[in-house]
Amino acid sequence: MKAVFLEGASCEETDYDREKIRRFESGWEKKGCHSAETYFQSREALFESLKEHGFDTEESAYSFDVRIPINIGRNGELISNNNARHRLSMAKILGLEAIPVEVIVRHSQWQAIRADVQAATGPDELSERAQTYLDHPEIRPLVDW
Repeated sequence: MKAVFLEGASCEETDYDREKIRRFESGWEKKGCHSAETYFQSREALFESLKEHGFDTEESAYSFDVRIPINIGRNGELISNNNARHRLSMAKILGLEAIPVEVIVRHSQWQAIRADVQAATGPDELSERAQTYLDHPEIRPLVDW
């Protein structure tokens, strides 16, 4: 994808896209596209939209949910669940600082930290471990003290 969007390569020049072309030629369908041409056009349109507007989370802006589905590990690590790879790759290529995500799964140990923070009325009520996560993007909105 980087070669196509940053270096000007054609889709036929990348192994990844050649495989997509081969699949479409054998009758494959992806995201409502029945041909490689329409698939690549929709991917290009998404890239240009992200370049111009970033992730517009207005429901009418796209025909799909733009949030990137993620999982959160036991120590708060953000883990891709292998969906929305194109949107994530495009965001990285464009250097977008923030992207909308939807948490699909939280590790039980991480959920316990979230619950502790949510129940606390101040940082002194938190364990040392929980205090280390106060600046985590999923914890920050829970802190209102």
